[in-house]
Amino acid sequence: MLYLDEHGRSTQGAPVQAFCFVSTKEKGRKEEGLHFLRVSMKNYRAFLQLWAKWLQDER
Repeated sequence: MLYLDEHGRSTQGAPVQAFCFVSTKEKGRKEEGLHFLRVSMKNYRAFLQLWAKWLQDER
């Protein structure tokens, strides 16, 4: 995971405005590249709230 600033860059010490999740892209058992998913801080927080509610409802 990368922490991104307001310009979409990973800058040490800058306030975090978004996250970038990285995973490998595979074909069969061979690695072909990478997948990148960029999520704003606002949308990530909304996702976490919904996920926490879902977890609570499943109890």
